[in-house]
Amino acid sequence: MNNAADSLRGYGGGINIYGNVIVSSCVFYDCTANLGGGGCVSKASTATFANCTFAGNQANDGAGIGLYYAGSVTLVNSIIAFSDQGDAVSGNGTVNVSNTDVFGNAGGDWVGPIAGQQGLNGNISADPLFVDAALGDLHLTLSSLCCEAGDNASVPPGVTEDFEGDPRIASGTVDMGADEFHDHLYHLGNVVPGGLIHFRVIGTPTAPVTLARGSGMQDPPQNTPYGDLLLAWPIRSATIGAIGADGYLIFPWTVFSSWQPGEDHPFQALIGPLGNPASRLTNLMVLIVE
Repeated sequence: MNNAADSLRGYGGGINIYGNVIVSSCVFYDCTANLGGGGCVSKASTATFANCTFAGNQANDGAGIGLYYAGSVTLVNSIIAFSDQGDAVSGNGTVNVSNTDVFGNAGGDWVGPIAGQQGLNGNISADPLFVDAALGDLHLTLSSLCCEAGDNASVPPGVTEDFEGDPRIASGTVDMGADEFHDHLYHLGNVVPGGLIHFRVIGTPTAPVTLARGSGMQDPPQNTPYGDLLLAWPIRSATIGAIGADGYLIFPWTVFSSWQPGEDHPFQALIGPLGNPASRLTNLMVLIVE
């Protein structure tokens, strides 16, 4: 994310690939290349991109803003969206696109020699409905057409997690892109004393969310009816709201001014009411004070 290849031979703002490779569950966001491949350049003889998200990338010559390729490239279960210039995908060689969302790219969503056209091979051209693309929050919302629109058979062998450790297939059919819609706690913003950050929780609409901070982390975790409790006692908690209709909750919070740089503070959230067996604990999130 936020990388650049700005030399005179600057290909591949996010990554420049050679050889036979499989790239899975990767995010290429806000990357810039002086030449082709704002998000990625693949000069591999055979390359597969599975469950990757390309968003908000640029290439100054307008070639392959999301992906520029040479050789043989397969793009599957992925998203290419909101590129600022040129074609979403272009290059020399052969490319096969399937179960992929290509949308909102300034040069057109299906420009260039793409084998899989809109409406064929499971491809779509629809707003992926990220939580907040402008801020780089590329989690899928519940109403995104990318949810459960991928091809399970195209998930690379051995890949069981998305880009942040959630189950790769959470609801029967794999999602398009690097993110799998699944309960998750994360935050945006710099963790500085007195600064404002935003806790964000992905989950089932209308479920209440209790945010908890532990005095440390348990290893091994404590088994509970809601899943593994990873926080060490004593634990402080508060209800911060309910998840909205699109499957996420944003909660602004001011970092304690007493926190010191270098400290780490673990958090976990309970999605659903206490006492309900359907409620579940999220992943562990650790705030590290800057």
